[in-house]
Amino acid sequence: MSNPQKGQHEELARTLGLYDVTMIGVAAMIGAGIFVLTGKAAGIAGPAFLLAFFLNGIVAMLTAGAYAELGASFPEAGGAFMWVAQGYRKVVSFIAGWIGWFSHVVAVAVYSLGFGVYILELFNFFGLVDHPEEMGSSYQLYVKLGAIAICVILSWVNFVGVSETGKFGSIMSTAKVVILLLFAVFGFMRIFQTDGFVHYEPFFLSTEEHASAILVLFAMGITYMAFEGYEVIVQASEEVKNPEKNIPKAIFLSILVVLPVYLLVGGASLGALNIDEISPSLSAGFYGLVESSQQPATNYNLMAFLGERAVVESANQFVLPFPFPGSNYTVGMFLVILAGIASTTSALNGTLFSSSRVAFAMGREGLLPSILGKIHHVKRTPYMGLFFTALIVLVIVVALPLSAVSAAANVMFLLLFTLVNMTLIKLRKTKPKVARPFRMPLVPLLPFLAIVLQIVIAIGVFFIPNSPFDAHGGHSAGAIAWGVTLAWIILGLLLYVGPFRKLQPMSRSRIASQDTIHTPQGNSILLALPNSKNQKPLTHLAASIAKAQDSLIHIVSIATIPETTPLTFAPKKDIQKRHDLISSAKQELEKSKVKINSSVVVGRHPAAVICNVADLRGSDLVLMGWRGGKKKKGLFLGDTLDRVLADSSKTLAILKQGKETEYKNVTVAVGYGPNTQKSIEIGARIVSSNQGCLTLLAVAKNADEKDFAKKRLQASAIEIQSVYKDLKVVQSIIKSSSIKKSIIKSSKESDLLILGASVNGVLDKARLGNIQESIARESKGSVLTIRAPEGRVKRWLHRLLNDE
Repeated sequence: MSNPQKGQHEELARTLGLYDVTMIGVAAMIGAGIFVLTGKAAGIAGPAFLLAFFLNGIVAMLTAGAYAELGASFPEAGGAFMWVAQGYRKVVSFIAGWIGWFSHVVAVAVYSLGFGVYILELFNFFGLVDHPEEMGSSYQLYVKLGAIAICVILSWVNFVGVSETGKFGSIMSTAKVVILLLFAVFGFMRIFQTDGFVHYEPFFLSTEEHASAILVLFAMGITYMAFEGYEVIVQASEEVKNPEKNIPKAIFLSILVVLPVYLLVGGASLGALNIDEISPSLSAGFYGLVESSQQPATNYNLMAFLGERAVVESANQFVLPFPFPGSNYTVGMFLVILAGIASTTSALNGTLFSSSRVAFAMGREGLLPSILGKIHHVKRTPYMGLFFTALIVLVIVVALPLSAVSAAANVMFLLLFTLVNMTLIKLRKTKPKVARPFRMPLVPLLPFLAIVLQIVIAIGVFFIPNSPFDAHGGHSAGAIAWGVTLAWIILGLLLYVGPFRKLQPMSRSRIASQDTIHTPQGNSILLALPNSKNQKPLTHLAASIAKAQDSLIHIVSIATIPETTPLTFAPKKDIQKRHDLISSAKQELEKSKVKINSSVVVGRHPAAVICNVADLRGSDLVLMGWRGGKKKKGLFLGDTLDRVLADSSKTLAILKQGKETEYKNVTVAVGYGPNTQKSIEIGARIVSSNQGCLTLLAVAKNADEKDFAKKRLQASAIEIQSVYKDLKVVQSIIKSSSIKKSIIKSSKESDLLILGASVNGVLDKARLGNIQESIARESKGSVLTIRAPEGRVKRWLHRLLNDE
């Protein structure tokens, strides 16, 4: 993006660490794989469905290697089709994007239907609807209504730009994994107590038509999408810290986290489920199918009969099997239902986000109509890409059964991953000089093996046999899946050679996605500009602090955009507004002849951006403004300041602005906390720069305290004057029982009052201290509050215990 202001540039805020981006992948994977597809896979391959999950994990690892190399080498939103465009002609990149978009769309449909299943289970749990087995044909109608509702709700959420907070997302993902591990623990306890391992025999099934290996292949075909979450990791690559290292690590770690979970939960369901404990209505339906199909009444056939409800019914039998108040079911069942709702919702949201980004990027690149590349002028989200994505999802949800939709999703992802592996081989030959922080080993052998295996699995989907225990599965599901896939590809080719043939890329006013190389400066101040034009108090204060020690001031202004909009496509108006704010601040700072550099940073959450930039720059001090005023519900200083206080590893200086812009006479309230000395030091720097007077103020309740305060002030004055030789220091002690009133009254004649934040316990939400915040709010003048960094463990505990 061109930039009219000399010396200013834009950069992207990389705020996602390894843990964050790994959990994005985990959240996307634990959605349908374990909650929706386990029963269906068991009905196809019997106990060997566990082997199918394991082998899918191995095949996924091969393609993960390709994603890791390409994601680290080309860390840009858009994912697979952007890589294909690097190595193949436009028509191939179009097909890759066309397939990639639809694969995510179909996955969203699967997760939507999965949500419909689990929300219906929740209603049944509390007696609001009949048991699913008693609903008859209306069951599928209610499932689809639930799917439509959640799709519409999350589409709206993505449109308005409301995002899941990092804390909430981490809690959701952690809770899901914990509940599933709890499920596995109780399941295997029951297996050992009841010799449930007999349900694993025979491990391999075979039929007259298919050998056991072929049945395992079929089960792989129906469950492969359980490992597609690393595509979402790549979509977030432009926001990842140190993407060259963290993207490959996150891709592999996400698979290594979910694979054991899949195996443990699947194994627990198979071995611990007791046919004799299912409800009478389920028992009648199951044994009726056993008799008509002449199949054995085994656990794996029961899982196939239960289908997407297999995990829930299992939980009702052995996970925390205590009655839930007001329900006919157990506590364990309730927890697993909640985990199912949370899993399908987060996977749906992440995949909807990813699919709309693909449509948006293709619209920008001229591969789809430009309307899909438009950003809403108010919400700043790619609303048309999101709208058309949601529209196609709703059509699929209404038109197709869950088994056919999940089969189609598997086929589409297998084809997409095949193209990615082909691209890896091609780019190794055509672009050998591109820096590759991670290199997949044994190229082209391993990607070629992945290509062959994925094509075989995809073809196998077409031939998946009909299970008499799966009311919506079977050969027709595989045939429908391939029919939908081929129809979509043919439609895409017709559009490409027809109405899409003359499409042109949209304006490429994108922010460069390459990282700016930052060398930690030391002796520097990060000045976080507010979004208002009233910057003089803050800029004058920054200059006063910096001038005394010849510190560098790095000015940062943050352009925030919603999750659904790639960072590289931040609206021009937002970027220009931030440049104008920086220009105004620089004009003021240049009068003081201090060293300055600046940047506009594009990110999601201002607090995370400020903390990240301060770490990258190696800043000693972060200076921010605060408007004061009354506390808002759930907040203390405001959303951004509260978050910075909770997360920052730097010394913070927070200015409640008064009318003063020249800080000659400064009062420092001297207490006994760890921030007092830093407050005196900063006060001395300000006064030294402005040739004013520093007043050290203490409040004593009695004579003993007054004597102690006198010694403290004298020692502080001697120490600070040893550094600043000509500094004028006045010592003032007030005897009073009210610290707050005395400080406010005594500082009225000062240009600036400086307070040191108190030390808070991990359960205390007042991050600066109750007295300090009250003084800052009630004082009419300017108040600067200083807080030195807290330890990492304490920051983490404070966030955890105070829900920040």
